[in-house]
Amino acid sequence: MDPNPQYSDKELLRRIALGDEQAFTSLFWRYKDRIYSTGLRLTGSTTEAEEIVQDVFVKLWTKRQDLTDIGNLEGYVYMMARNYTFNSLQRISKKIAGGTAGIEERDLDEVAADAILEEKELNELLFQAIRQLPAQQQKVYQLIKQEGFTKQEVADKLGISIHTVKSHFDAAVRAIRAFITARIELSLILIWLAEKNF
Repeated sequence: MDPNPQYSDKELLRRIALGDEQAFTSLFWRYKDRIYSTGLRLTGSTTEAEEIVQDVFVKLWTKRQDLTDIGNLEGYVYMMARNYTFNSLQRISKKIAGGTAGIEERDLDEVAADAILEEKELNELLFQAIRQLPAQQQKVYQLIKQEGFTKQEVADKLGISIHTVKSHFDAAVRAIRAFITARIELSLILIWLAEKNF
């Protein structure tokens, strides 16, 4: 519960800038649910949403001396929540591209992308990302990630050096990661536009 409901946001920021922990507690209670809801809606993961709340308030406390310059606290906090959500979704794209298991085996709640894309769409997105790879990168990635071959086995199978296999695989992971990140970020932008009724 907010211990100081009578304080305006501006007054809270002034007190927090002076190191008032009770004022910071008020700020936490005033905005934590909104930040959590934003994180949960955009990631679909309670774990990710809780981490976003934690990240936002740690950052606010760390930068508390600069808070008096904020004119619109609600907008500022919402912007922070969205920025940390983008960071979360970028981690998701890395897990999709570079995880040790096939996408169909992953815990989608843990990975958190199912709020933006349904599982079927997520699999389709990975398929599209793989399909746009150059032929050799595509073959190397599929042999390693989808068929379970080691890099040495792939080198022997394709008659190329293990160094070449590693280069193709690393390039494929980077390309898939970029492809997925771009489309997840586009989904976030479309959600934001819908919220703003543009």
